[in-house]
Amino acid sequence: MKKLLNIILGTSILFGFSQCGNSKNSTYKLQKEISFKALDANYQYWVAGISGGGGGINVFFMASNLDSKNIEMDSLFFRGQTAKIEIKPTVYVARFRTNVNQRPDLIIHGEADAEYGNKSPKKESKFPFKLEDDEAIVSYKEKKIQKYFKLKLNKKETAFYP
Repeated sequence: MKKLLNIILGTSILFGFSQCGNSKNSTYKLQKEISFKALDANYQYWVAGISGGGGGINVFFMASNLDSKNIEMDSLFFRGQTAKIEIKPTVYVARFRTNVNQRPDLIIHGEADAEYGNKSPKKESKFPFKLEDDEAIVSYKEKKIQKYFKLKLNKKETAFYP
């Protein structure tokens, strides 16, 4: 009897933990309809005017009929990266850094001690969405419930900063 109880308990625990990995996929369900309207969604590459000043992509969109008491924009998923959404007076912005115009910070030397301070490569995390290059996912909370919707983006001309 005790052996049967151990088998049942062990099986229950095993099945319980096996479902943990699948729970992440169900949390990213896209909304078919949203309670506000997303407008003028676009992305723009930018490059700093000085060598090593960096570069990136900014994603912009506006929203109308948005109940700001019940809806809070959170983050934006775009091209394998995630960024927090900034609220500007007339537009929402998410900023992504790229490797364009970055100052190299890697020291390659014959002596291993001289390479001290090199940063380890970043491990890429699994991206939860399959998107085209001109698509993004907006994460937001509506009445404290996490929701997601897809944006189709237009490309704007690259901005070159002095």
